[in-house]
Order: sequence, then C-alpha cells, then structure tokens
Amino acid sequence: LAAHDALVAAPGTQDLQVSGNRAAGSGGGIYIDGPALVADCLVAGNEATFGGGIFTNGDVTVTNCLVDSNTALSDAGGIFGNGNLATILSSTVRFNQAARSAGGVWAENAAHVDNASFVANQSGATGGGLHSNGGDSLVVSSTFSANLAGSQVVDGSEQGGGAIHQSGGSLTLLDAALSNNSSPNDGGAVAVRDALTVTGSSFLTNTAGSRGGAIFATSVFDTAADFPGFTIAGSDFVSNTVLNGDGGAIYAEGAIAITGSHFTRNAATGSTSPQGGAVHHRAGTVAGLLRAADNVYTENFAAQQGGALFTQGGAFSRELIADNRSDSEAGGMMVQGNTTITHSVFTGNVGRLSGALAAAGPGGSAITLTVLSSLFTNNGFVQTNTFAVGAEMKIFDANLILINNTFADPQMPAGAIFQQGVQLFRTAAQAFNNLFVNYPTHSLGHGDPAPVVSTLVEDHNLFFNAPLGAFGGNLSSGGNSLTADPRFVDAAAGNYRLRADSPAIDAGLDSALPPALTVDLDGQPRRFDAPPVTANLVDMGAYEYHKVLPVAVAGGPYTGFEGSPVALDATGSGGDAPLTFGWDCTGDGVIDQTLATATGASCLYPDNGSFLVRLVVSDGDAISTTAQSSATIANVAPTVSAPGSQAAQAGVATQFALGSFTDPGTDAPWTVTVDWGDGTAATQFTQNSAGLLAAQAHTYAAGGAYSVTVTVRDKDNGSHSASFGVMDALAQGRLYLPMVVR
Repeated sequence: LAAHDALVAAPGTQDLQVSGNRAAGSGGGIYIDGPALVADCLVAGNEATFGGGIFTNGDVTVTNCLVDSNTALSDAGGIFGNGNLATILSSTVRFNQAARSAGGVWAENAAHVDNASFVANQSGATGGGLHSNGGDSLVVSSTFSANLAGSQVVDGSEQGGGAIHQSGGSLTLLDAALSNNSSPNDGGAVAVRDALTVTGSSFLTNTAGSRGGAIFATSVFDTAADFPGFTIAGSDFVSNTVLNGDGGAIYAEGAIAITGSHFTRNAATGSTSPQGGAVHHRAGTVAGLLRAADNVYTENFAAQQGGALFTQGGAFSRELIADNRSDSEAGGMMVQGNTTITHSVFTGNVGRLSGALAAAGPGGSAITLTVLSSLFTNNGFVQTNTFAVGAEMKIFDANLILINNTFADPQMPAGAIFQQGVQLFRTAAQAFNNLFVNYPTHSLGHGDPAPVVSTLVEDHNLFFNAPLGAFGGNLSSGGNSLTADPRFVDAAAGNYRLRADSPAIDAGLDSALPPALTVDLDGQPRRFDAPPVTANLVDMGAYEYHKVLPVAVAGGPYTGFEGSPVALDATGSGGDAPLTFGWDCTGDGVIDQTLATATGASCLYPDNGSFLVRLVVSDGDAISTTAQSSATIANVAPTVSAPGSQAAQAGVATQFALGSFTDPGTDAPWTVTVDWGDGTAATQFTQNSAGLLAAQAHTYAAGGAYSVTVTVRDKDNGSHSASFGVMDALAQGRLYLPMVVR
C-alpha cells in the first residue's frame, strides 16, 4: 500500500483479516511504504524477516486489532514501526516471535501504548513484548504478561527486557501491569538504557537471569544535577526474582527516586554473591543518588547482602523495612556509600551475620552513615559462634552517627555466644540520645583485633541490659547516660513510645539534635513539653513523649425503666495504661461506679425522667477525658395484689383488707381508690409507701354479692387495679367471686 493509506474494517467487526502470508523482506502480512492507520483487524500467522505481521515505513497507529502468532526471522515478530512513533491502542499483541529483538512490537523511535495487552510474545534478544529503539515512549493502562526475551546480545552490550526494552530515550509506565515476564539476562520485565518513570504500576512474578528481576535500568543521568534519572512512585513489586545476580525487583545505576511503593517477597538468588533482594542500586559516577521515601519492604531475600536493599549511597526517610532476610550480611539493608536514614523502622530482619543493616566503605575508604530518629527492633542474626555479628548493625570502615534512635529486643539465636547490637570494625562512631535495650553482650562494641582502632563518643544515651563494649581509651563518655528501664508503653506489642514515667523524657542532649530533625518518628514535634514533665528538652529515643489524652466514647443514647439496671457500653483509648472508666449516671458530678473495663457498667434509676450520663476515662497518669450521653427512663406502673374474698353483713360497717401493691419506682404518694361495687361513692386515700394497703370500712345497705375494685395510681399517673369478692354473711348459697386483674 502507498503512504498514508489506511486499512480500516467496518465498525464493530474484524473484517480486515490478514493471515498465513510470507514475505522474504518486510511485512509478512501487511507492508505500508509510509505512515499508516490499521484498525479493526486480525493479523495472524504471517512471516517475514522484519515485521512478521505488519511493517510500516513511517509512523503507524494500530487500534482495536489482534496481532497473533506472527514470526520475524530478525526483528519485530508482530509489528515493525519504522517511523518516529508507533502507537498501539486497545489492541492485543500475542504469541508473536522474533529471532532477534521485539517479539511483539518494534518502534524505531518512540512508542505509545494505551489500553493494550501484550501476551506471550518472544524474542531471541531484547524486548520480548516491546522494543523501542529511541525517542520517549509511553505505556498507559496496559498489561504485559508471559513475554520472554532471549539470551542474545545486540549492539555489543544491549540485552534483556522480557516485556519491554527501551534502547534510547525515556520510558514512562503509567498504571501498567507486568507479570510473569522473563529474561535470561537483565530486566525480567523492563530493561531501560535511559530515563525511566514508573507510576501506579505493578510488577508480579517477573524473572531475570542476571540483574533486575522486574526492572534493569542504567542511565547517563548519574550526577546530582541530573537527579532523578529514574522515578518510581506508588507501585507494587511482588515475587520478582533474579536467578543469579543482583536486584530481585530492581537493579538501577545512576540517579533514582523511589516513593510510596511496596516490595514484597522479591529475591536475589544464585551463586554470584547476589545483593539487594528488592533493590540493588549503584551510584554511577557520583555517590549518594538514591532517594527513597515512604516505601515498604517486606519478606524480601538476598543470598548474599541486603535482604531488602543494597545501595552505594543515598537518603532514606519514612521507610518500613520488615521481615527481610539474607544468607550473609544485612537482612535489611546493605550500605556501601554515604547514606542518611531518617524516621524509618527496621523490624524482624535477619541475616546470617547482621540483622537490620550493614555498612562498609569500599576498598577500606571510610563512608559516612547517619541514622536519625529511627526504630530497630526484633532484628537478628543466625551465626552463633563468632563475635563478628550484630543484631542491628555491623559497620566496617565508616563514620557512624546515631542520634535519637531506639534499639530494642533483638532476635538472638539459641546458644549465641555474642549477643550484641551494633558491632564496629575500624569505625569512628558518635551516639547521642539513643535507647539501647536488651543486648546482653554489648549494645555498642567493636570487633577490632588489638590494637583497637574503632572509637566511640557517646552521651545522653540509655543502656538497659545493654552494656557498652570495651573500647579502652577509645571511648569518650560525657557522663550523662542512664542505665534505667526506659518504660516503654507496651514493648511486647511493638509500642516503643515512652510512658509518662520514662527516665528518657527530657534527658537528651539538645545540641546533638540536627536542626533539620524537627519531628520524631511519629511526625510529632521534638523538644515537646507535655504534662507532667515541665522541661522543654529533647527526649531520648525515636519517639518524643507526647501526652496522648485518653479518648472517651460514652455510647448511647440509653433507654430503660425505673428500678431496672440500664447496661452501659463505652469505648476508650489513648493515654498511658491502665485506663479506668468512671460513670456519673445522672450528671450530678458524682461518679457512681468505676471499672477497669469499658463494658460491664450499669445505672439504676429509681425514678423515671431524662438524665445526663457522663463517662470519665482516666489513664495511669490521672489524666482524664469526659464524654456525655443521655438516658431516658420510663415510668413503671404499680402492681396491685388483691386479697381473697371477704364476708359482710347488710347494714353493718365492716373493715375490709385491700391487699398490697409493689412499685419499682420511688413514685410516692400513691393514690388508692376503692370502688365498692354497690353504686356508692368510692373511697379514696393516699399512701406513701408500697406494701400492705391500709384497711378501709364500708357498710353495704343490702345483702348480696359484690365485686370490690382496688386501684393504685402513682404520681406519674401510672395505675393498676385488682378486684375481690364480698358476700352477705347471712345469705344462703354463699357466692365468692374470683379475683379480676385489670
């Protein structure tokens, strides 16, 4: 076809079908000598040297097509776009093969892929699904699954990219999903030779042979001025693997920023000293170009160093590094360049020799590692018979700065000879305002052979069951460190914040606090004064003590009846344990009952009405918070019990027993009305207490049988009646009427 021709099927159909064709050169199914639009088509089972399915000698747009099972003897099994832009829209590219590069699509320059699916395409070299040879490419809302790049190396060095290979220019992935792609070389899913931006995308079970189970990225952007060359934000990396190399999820060289992403169960395996179970970063020509913030790394594994991370330098903040593992150093993070870690949590990481973190200056040259306001807990090591272990850190050839961190409760293997936290080798360390808890051998020590060359300057730290190592003359202590229980809120539950009675409160050294460190691990202000403490000084540890007031929720509104208990149900939180719950049932300021639990309380109201209910939740520091609810209590009418039948004589005044009544409320006075059943005026009187009714006299004018009704009415107009029978004592055939209750 000529340039600018279009192949378009009728709307809603796939009437354009090109299948089973073969070309010796290019375009086995379709060849267009210029720009083209191909729409609503099926291109299947075709073969050529270049572009087994489609070849265009210019820009190409393929929309709403199925490109299936085509073959290229060289490049581009499915589509070869030999122009400035290859656009794939709402199409499926599947089961295509290329002997060299681009099993699915080759873009000579830029590619734009939107709402497309690339499935099980295969290349002998790069780009199992898509290969972009230059220009800035964009992939949006598309999926790449089960694509495979081969082992061939092209252009001297380029290889890999099971799903996508970007040879030059930038690649942007937005809301893309890449799963089960593989490469025997680099980049199980993506291999990039220039800038990369990944946003809101997912990488699942991709596999590489040598570097980058999901992403392999190298860049000329490797100076601070270029930062960042690679950006990864809000993306998920799950169960990606490198079989014999570095970077279970990501291998990156140069300037890279990673934010708000999750790395779970990625692995760097094999026998070539694999490093970085989730991320392996090399700095390029300038150290310190990895910036990571607000990421989560869990259950990643490295066969060598850095169960979660390996970096040659950078800055990390608000990172959660949990339950990662390595078979050598650093279950969590391995550092080989100047690095700062701030407001991060290392927990549950285990390595053979070091748990949370290890650092080493390359070639014996010193690096600087600064750790600020971070938490290290439940990290550990496996080796039991060597001093060269550290549950939290193992540091070689470095300047180590530790300020306002909490180190506590490590995992120590059974039979461990050396149960230590931070182990130094040829390192100059400074430690201020830290908490060290439960490191029986030592909290901070060294493994230097004589003479000791590691040094430690420390002050205003707390060591509890965690002595310092023997530094000899290389230890400088300011004399203000403590050895008391730090009084954590609930260490067993992982809450290492300070109780109000902690000796670490206001015990830090203000001058040691970096000016930029204005908040603690919770993001709360440092140097905070909270009752009952009065000094405005920095606390020790990762958390500044901030009095968290108890939170009270009174439940309700409640309803019930006078004289019967009304169950109350509240919730309370915050504060310093233990909490107590005090109930004021009537809002009069008097606490009627106090419990240690939020449930189980009740109020008993002797009279009906509407009442204010107050809940006062108090913590262990006698700090209280009050919440209010209401109770609406209904009146309960009295209950009358009539006496048995009684006898009377006509014309003779007789005293009659009237029975008794009960009332659960304090409803005095009660009005009692007696209807004698003979048409005479009723008798009425008042009574101030429940129980036996006062007997009353009455004279019947004539003999006969009568029904007497007794009614008791409370002050709230609730009433109840009962009846008994009366018979003339001289009458024959005596009749006793049964009691009637109304």
